[in-house]
Amino acid sequence: MTKSTWNVLVLAGLGVLQVAAAADVTGRWQLKGEVAGNPILADCNFKQDATKLAGTCKAGDMANWVVAGELQDKKISFHHDVEYGGSTYTLNYSGTFNTDAEAKGDIDVAGASGEFTLTKAAGAEPKQEAAPAATLAGTWKIEADVAGETHTGTCKIEQNLEKLTGNCKLEHGETALTGEVKGKHVTWSHKGEYNGEALTANYRGTVESPTAIKGDLDVQPFDVSGTFTATKVE
Repeated sequence: MTKSTWNVLVLAGLGVLQVAAAADVTGRWQLKGEVAGNPILADCNFKQDATKLAGTCKAGDMANWVVAGELQDKKISFHHDVEYGGSTYTLNYSGTFNTDAEAKGDIDVAGASGEFTLTKAAGAEPKQEAAPAATLAGTWKIEADVAGETHTGTCKIEQNLEKLTGNCKLEHGETALTGEVKGKHVTWSHKGEYNGEALTANYRGTVESPTAIKGDLDVQPFDVSGTFTATKVE
């Protein structure tokens, strides 16, 4: 056997070892992360074919996300599209397996970044976050910072299981509120106006305590965004 032949066999053997060391992701996983203050919580079902990854993820009552990606040794990368505000955004994930059942890494979408953790469900139903310790029904003081401007208002929220309704008293009048709460994650929206033009404000937040919510919001059709805090006053 020549030296060059031996080198080829050694390199081929190393390649086999690398493939064998790649994580096996076929099965069910829980995806948790955050991008620019927006929480991500989804149940995913992956199928691996050599280094190729395919599958779907389901987040709340949103349509299934179709996932595609690849694995190289302990590295995983995948992406999916999300419809939001009439536009399509592609979320790109890139991470590393620190164990056979967990990977961590970064998320990139439209210039914004965040982090994620992928945890194998091990054949059991993924653990769901518990409902908030206290009901959201009541009156909340809202303070929002949008495009460098500070806005305040008061929202009276009524809750029926996961559904939220109510009304908000804002700087330009009173408007109806609709939304929902899932675990510690809450979303709602209301109409309004700015300089005589109609708008819709969409809020996405996390319940930090029975009397505090923090998150971000966007205002359409102006396509501006910001942050908000909500404090329960009664």
